[in-house]
Amino acid sequence: MSRQLVDEMKMQELQFKIAGVESDQIADFCFFIGDLNYRLKTSFTDLNNSNVSEKAIAMLPSHDQLIEAISEGHFPDYEEQRIDYLPTYKMSTSEEVYVNKNDQAPSYCDRCLFKNNMPLQWSADFYRCLH
Repeated sequence: MSRQLVDEMKMQELQFKIAGVESDQIADFCFFIGDLNYRLKTSFTDLNNSNVSEKAIAMLPSHDQLIEAISEGHFPDYEEQRIDYLPTYKMSTSEEVYVNKNDQAPSYCDRCLFKNNMPLQWSADFYRCLH
């Protein structure tokens, strides 16, 4: 779906002048932000309120669907800062606990990807979530 969104954001006038240019190549920096709906490939039975603090961050490299999608070539040239916070999905609205929705494990659905189209180096001061 993200590929389709980027295709639909084409800047027609510029693309008629420069063949093959993508809309996310025009700006110095591009950000892809939102509920990307990628989850940890496990279940609420295996990752839940009793163990999420100890296990979730360590599971990211091997269980995160977004990390897997990026390694397969989706979101080319986009990066994400290192995650060192607990999952953002799905939390109760009345207390800080995860909700078991269809046996879906707590996951990192809300993400911020960035793409640097400049030769300049940059760094982020922090990458956090607000529970």
